[in-house]
Amino acid sequence: MGKSEYSEDALIQAPTAEFLHQELGWDSVLAQDEGPLVAEGLLGRTADTQVVLTRDVLAALRRLNPGLPEAAYTQALEAVVQNDSTKTLVQMNQEKYRLLRDGVLVKFRDAPGTGTGQMVEKRLRLIDFDQPGRNRFLAVRELWVRGPLHLRRPDLIGYVNGLPLVFIELKRFEVHVDSAYKQNYRDYLDTIPHLFHWNALVVISNGHDAQYGSITATKEHFYRWKRLDEDDPEPGPAQPLLPLLLQGMLDQRRLLDIVENFVLFDATEDGVQKIVARNHQYLGVNRVMARLTSETQR
Repeated sequence: MGKSEYSEDALIQAPTAEFLHQELGWDSVLAQDEGPLVAEGLLGRTADTQVVLTRDVLAALRRLNPGLPEAAYTQALEAVVQNDSTKTLVQMNQEKYRLLRDGVLVKFRDAPGTGTGQMVEKRLRLIDFDQPGRNRFLAVRELWVRGPLHLRRPDLIGYVNGLPLVFIELKRFEVHVDSAYKQNYRDYLDTIPHLFHWNALVVISNGHDAQYGSITATKEHFYRWKRLDEDDPEPGPAQPLLPLLLQGMLDQRRLLDIVENFVLFDATEDGVQKIVARNHQYLGVNRVMARLTSETQR
């Protein structure tokens, strides 16, 4: 490992994963030396082209939708990993987002002795948005991912129930954050686009500056997360923004809230744009909702 790689890992990447684990309750694994790609392996992948952790997806399907025939879970998993090569990345992302929000529609026959024996339609939840503790949050560092032509190794991928919802690219302190966008993230979009089918957030940082956006956002539409509460003061120039962003967006309850309620696909003349709420919008809307809920309960 070269000196620059060691610096990024030891000074930026490892502490980020540690913060997610110790402060925000994520599990964390280093996958650089993943070992044999078998179902019983570290992540359950059987090929380096796989970006969905099917073992975790199946476990979540069974946990969140108990008591169904095994065929229902298998059918749902097939929809999760399905890749339509005729669709654009944005179309695939929007399709997967609907599954994330609304659940996966499956059809199965009631098991003998437990129902009518008739065909049943049911939407299976992939995530429990109301109870974060029922989901598995996993930060995976240095995962090798193979695309059609290239093999890439993103810094950190945030998984929820086996779905790669968060992409984090990290640079050394002295490297401008724009480098993470231009040299790494844009390359990954081109070379391993299937990693972003389920993506909800793209985060770029050099440990001090930290910005986020959606998969359709140009660099000027990447934003900073500077406050955890509307009444918080503006951070000073010497205050690192990465911990603020991680706590503000990747806290388990906040991340699920953002994914469920603060993502919009907007059709424009230039095509469909995916929009993630800005810091002040998220805090403002939730403050209003809390006030309305409080008044209703009086």
